[in-house]
Amino acid sequence: MVLLLFGILNSVLTSLCRIALHKLLRHLRAKGYNLKHVTIRENG
Repeated sequence: MVLLLFGILNSVLTSLCRIALHKLLRHLRAKGYNLKHVTIRENG
């Protein structure tokens, strides 16, 4: 049960982060900042 919950939450949160990043980059590009490469680093 815990692994199922973890899998669902992990998938949902990963998708939400990707969507948020996409919207942020689209907003920045609209303002004239054309960022072609973005590095995402995680600590842990």
